[in-house]
Order: sequence, then C-alpha cells, then structure tokens
Amino acid sequence: MAKVENRNIAPIVLALSLVFGPGLLMFFLARLWYFILNVSAFRSIDILSALAMGVRFDLAFLCLINIPILLLGIGFWWFRRQGRMLPIVFLAVNLPFLWADLADALYFRFTGRRSTFAVVQFFSDAKDQALHLALQYFYVVIGMVVFTYLLTKLSFEVKKRVSNLAFKSSGHWLVPASLLGFAFLARGGYQEKPLTPAHAYGNQGSHWAALALNSGFNAIKSKNQKIKSTPYMANSEVKIVLEGLRKPSGFSSKPHQNIVIILVESLGLETMRQTQDVTPFLNSLREKSLFFDNAFANGRRSIDAVPSVLGSLPALMAEPFINTDYRANHVRGLPNILGDHGYASYFFHGGRNGTMFFDVMSAMFGVQTYFGKTEYGSGDDDGAWGIYDGPFLQKVVREISKVSQPFFSTIFTLSSHNPYKVPDSFQSSGVEFSSPYYRSIYYVDQALAHFFESAAKESWFTNTLFIITGDHTGESKDPRYQEDLGNYRVPMLLYTPSSSFASSVSHKIVQHADIPPTVLDYLGLLDKEVPPTLIGGSMMSEGQMGYVVLKSGEEFLLGKGDKLYTILPDGSSLTKVLSQDFYTGLKPDSIDGERLIRALKQYFETGMNENRLSPLDWR
Repeated sequence: MAKVENRNIAPIVLALSLVFGPGLLMFFLARLWYFILNVSAFRSIDILSALAMGVRFDLAFLCLINIPILLLGIGFWWFRRQGRMLPIVFLAVNLPFLWADLADALYFRFTGRRSTFAVVQFFSDAKDQALHLALQYFYVVIGMVVFTYLLTKLSFEVKKRVSNLAFKSSGHWLVPASLLGFAFLARGGYQEKPLTPAHAYGNQGSHWAALALNSGFNAIKSKNQKIKSTPYMANSEVKIVLEGLRKPSGFSSKPHQNIVIILVESLGLETMRQTQDVTPFLNSLREKSLFFDNAFANGRRSIDAVPSVLGSLPALMAEPFINTDYRANHVRGLPNILGDHGYASYFFHGGRNGTMFFDVMSAMFGVQTYFGKTEYGSGDDDGAWGIYDGPFLQKVVREISKVSQPFFSTIFTLSSHNPYKVPDSFQSSGVEFSSPYYRSIYYVDQALAHFFESAAKESWFTNTLFIITGDHTGESKDPRYQEDLGNYRVPMLLYTPSSSFASSVSHKIVQHADIPPTVLDYLGLLDKEVPPTLIGGSMMSEGQMGYVVLKSGEEFLLGKGDKLYTILPDGSSLTKVLSQDFYTGLKPDSIDGERLIRALKQYFETGMNENRLSPLDWR
C-alpha cells in the first residue's frame, strides 16, 4: 500500500489544468474573434448571454474531445510517471478544432450559421486556391498563428507550474471525481437530454445560436443526424394543405418552348440595388421581364441551389442533401419530367467536373448531358474554380445551338465566387469598385450581356424562356439583408424574347422551389404532370401569394403573406410581421400560416425518412 500512497497526482492535475485552463480560455477568445469578424450580424442579439451560453458549449466540447487526455493523465498516475508528453498530446488534439473555430468565423459570412462536417466538401473543392485564400484573408492566417502560439505557450507554462507543486494526496478520490466530472460536463449538464446544437436555439434566434455554439461541437453533434419526424396532422390533411396552394395560373401556355435557367453565383438582390450599378445588363433585362422583388433562395450555399431549382427540394437539413444518407432516396426532377415530353436536358458549369457534386446531382434529377471544365478543354482557366464566365458562356451558346429543340438547360456561372477572379484583360470602363466581389459581379453581368447578344443571333433564342436568379446571396453591407429572410433574398426574373410576359414587377413571395412548377405551368403541363415534390407553386399564379420555406440553423422558417413563421427546436412557434419598408408590397394572407408551416415540416420529414417525397407516393 505504501507504493500506492506515494503515487503523485500531478499528471491528473495537469490534464485537468490544460483542459480547464488554456483550453477553455482559448476557445472563449475564439468566440470573441467570431463576434468581432461578424459584428454586424450580431447587433440585435443579447451578446453577453450568448457568450455565457458559449462557455457551456465549450465545456461540453472540451470534455468530449479531451477524454483521451484525462485517461492519459490517469494512466501516468497509475504507473507513477510524470506525464511530460501531456501538453504535446493536448495541443495535437485541440489545435485543429481551434483552427476550425477561427476559420469558421469567416465562413459564417457566407452561410449565416456554424458549420457542420459538410464544410469539408467546400475545402476539398477549394484546395487549389488555398494560397490565394490565405493571402486574401491573411488576418485569419495571422490569427491562427497567434492563437497557436498562445495555446502552446500557456500549455507549457501550466505544465511547468504543476510540476513545481508538491502534492500530498494519492489521488484515489481524484480519479472517479474527474471521470464523473468530465462525463457530466460532456453531457452538458443534468437536463433531460444531452446537450446538442438545438439547445442554442430559442427566442434569441439563429444568430444568437451561432455566437453561442462552438464549431467543433456543432460539427460533431450534427454529423449523420437523422431527421426526427414530427406528426402534426394526418398525412391526408398534409396533402390537402399543400396541394391547395399549387394550381395552374391560367396563363396561355407555350408548349415545346425551350427553357434556360441561369443561376448567377453569389447574386443577391442587394447587389442589384447598389448605388453604384454593378449589374447594368441585368437591370436593363429586368425592365423587359416579369421581375419578382420578394424572391428567395432555399439555401445559402451553391450546393443547396441545384436540388431546389431542379427538384423543388429546399435545403431543410443541416447537411446538403447530397451529403446525407437521404441521397439514396428516389427523386424525380424537372429534367426527368420534361424528358418524358421530348426535351433534351443539359447542365453547364465551368468548374472542375465534380465540384459541389453538380455533375452527380444534375444527373440525379434527370439531366442527360453535363458540360464542365473537362468538356470545355484547355485554356481560359481562372486558376481557382475553373473557366472564366466570359469565354465559357460563349461556348455554351455554341453548344446549345448544336442541339435539337425543345431543350432544357441549366447554366451555373462561377466567376463571382470567392476569390472573385476576372481575366487580366477585362476592362471595366474605368469604373472603380469598392470590393473585388462587386468587380467580379460586374464582369459576370457583362459576360451575360455578351451571352444574350450571341444567343439572339441563333434560331432557338426567340423560342426560349429564360429564368435568371442568384444561387444564393453574396457579400452584404445592409444589416436588413443579414437577418430574418434577408440572408436568402435573391433576384428572380422571367424573360422571353417573344414578350410572353408584360414588363412588370410582382410583389408575391417566390422561391427557388417554385421554378419546376412554374416551368410546367408555362408549358401547359402543370395540370397533366406531377411536379417533383409538394413544395412550391407556379410563380405566374398571381391569385396565390406564394411562400418561402427555409431552415436557418435549427429553426424552421416560413415566409407567407406579410409574416414570418418560425418553429423552434422544442416545437414551439413564433410569428413576426415583416417590415413593409423592406419587403415591398406584402399583404396579409388569409392562409393559416401556422398550419402551413407544420404541414410543410411534416411532409419534408416524413417524405425523407420514408422515401416518398413524390406527390404520387404521398397518401
């Protein structure tokens, strides 16, 4: 027993000191970094309560990932070793997560939420431009270096101080106490269920949750989560509610017209409304189109846009659809439907084949031919994502002109994606832009102008409906575009050279998921064909006010009429009146928004879990 009593508890104390000392301090400082880099998004929240809640998430996360450190400390104690390697192991475990937290502060600007493991796919696609990103966001690199130095310095200082202490206890009580304490904190407390990202969401909103959460904790807890189905009503009632919002518009249909959907990378409505006109061509085209000034993307990432636009499948999960187990579900996209009516279908994107799984997803939704960087060939490479939009769009015109009519084509631009590369030869008529983003948008706008100029010379042009929208929003300066639905607000215009639409502005709420039923309505097929899902309706049906359904963090959102409806993670709901000064022309809607949002949520969750999103499978 004498040998047991002589065991030094220093290794256990060192393990605990590293976790609750340098570890907790540096992750708290990382949260302050997160706040400073995104201060405009956090103006309206209770910052102190978010920081306080953040400590709880940090404690849970640190205890979760540092269980091996504690076990090592106990092992060193058991074998009466000094545990000199503990700081090195501690740094190896914690530094990658700390770097992820620091980098995620920048990524928040583009997603509006803490990242999950889906962000790994983004960095995989962006690896070729790592040097450029590091130079552009040099302050993030500097921050990582500084935080690395501080954590390393503090860790070895703690080791030094603990080594100098004389411990009299044998540590028998410390072993079970530390294990139980770690387990309790890793669980997040004594509440009924273990702490999850959902606990950050409540009356404070998604931005409060983003500041309170820890990126590593959010990623670990979000990975491979299954959707929990919540039954609010009978399935038959769900179908009645949703089908009642989808009716043909009565528009004089244009059968066998060509359809071209243009998704402009990072184009938000805010961008088109700048004092400095960075989209002169699109603004001029808007004057000849049916333009929707209350239009919304169903997600905030490029990878979210394809399922929404081609399959009426909004981004209502933490992970992109293609990154979940649900990708094996049966989906029938707009290209599938049009293929049954003799349409050839194409997807054009100048990026590397495989980027964002565009090639895989487009095929899933029925696209027959994918045309990417590989098909384009050598030359005109921007050194970052792929082919510059200028030459690529000209190539698209030539490729489309080779195919038989009618055809369905999706064109996805890329030059306005960070790092906003434009050709060295590009001249912006002496105009100076306030950011590289606006300069790249101006370049894409001019590339689209030349695309339409070239297309106008082809026989298929006058027989084509063009739908132009942004895949998601871009850089934002106006705080109103950084909260509620503003983060998703994109332009949406329907243009036909044959003037099928009178030049007009519609104030109805529309969304990406409305594009498939709108195309079917335009072609006179909406009363004959079953759309991809029960979500969305025809934008041309002015008798119905439309809606947008979204998921922001763990909150389920519905914009309908002049109100924003929210279902919180605990099942409770909120209703907020939208600003008439910002969302122009919105009117109260007689539709029961509470009933609609619950019907949409139940339909999506049940449809995903039971693999029956098709309206034909919904009973």
